[in-house]
Amino acid sequence: METEEEKKARLAKEAAEKEAADAAAKAAAAAAKAEPFAVFETAEAFQKRVAQATRSALKDAGLTITDPAKLKEIVDAHAKAEAEKAAAAEAQKSEIQKAMEAKAAAEAAQQAAMSQAEEASMKAHLYKVFAEAGVKNFDYAFYKVQSKLAALGDNEELDEVKFVADMMADKAQHAALGVDAATVKTEGATTTVQGGGPDPKQPPAGGGGEQPKDAFAQSSEQFKAGVAAKYGFTPF
Repeated sequence: METEEEKKARLAKEAAEKEAADAAAKAAAAAAKAEPFAVFETAEAFQKRVAQATRSALKDAGLTITDPAKLKEIVDAHAKAEAEKAAAAEAQKSEIQKAMEAKAAAEAAQQAAMSQAEEASMKAHLYKVFAEAGVKNFDYAFYKVQSKLAALGDNEELDEVKFVADMMADKAQHAALGVDAATVKTEGATTTVQGGGPDPKQPPAGGGGEQPKDAFAQSSEQFKAGVAAKYGFTPF
């Protein structure tokens, strides 16, 4: 058996549910009686009404052309023009880039050619110094000169003639330089093997006989021919 409090709660709940049901029924009845805003007999009639509304909206926006088909043509033409403009700008950019790359390549090639010419000139000069000093292993001597140049400071210069002469005076480097320690020329004298006879290449007494030209007094062709005959290759 329910208490007085439970009974009051049940009756309140039932009253609320009835009130909600009545409100829903009234709303449904009102919706059933409502008339539609517009009724179109066919889909074509509906489309015409939409087109008319669209033209009206475009006219209100200040556009002189209100035909959607013509407006689409205008929009498509504008989009095409913008795409062509962008493509032309990209092509121009590509041409500029190509021109810059070609210029950079030409400058690099010119620099490389200058470096090769400078290297050839330096080698020719050094080979002349090596030949005058009696060096036979030009590759080793050139390597030593390059190593010395790399070790110099910014404001230092190399006296290559003195440097080569110092190497020739160092007995420890004679083998690497390709020369025989017993025949190395020193200032003021020529050293021979102990107990050996006189140097057969010495000029006759009295200074007779033809003296070979100093390397600096030779022409380029004479110097190259002399190096080729003595060492088996033609310098630059």
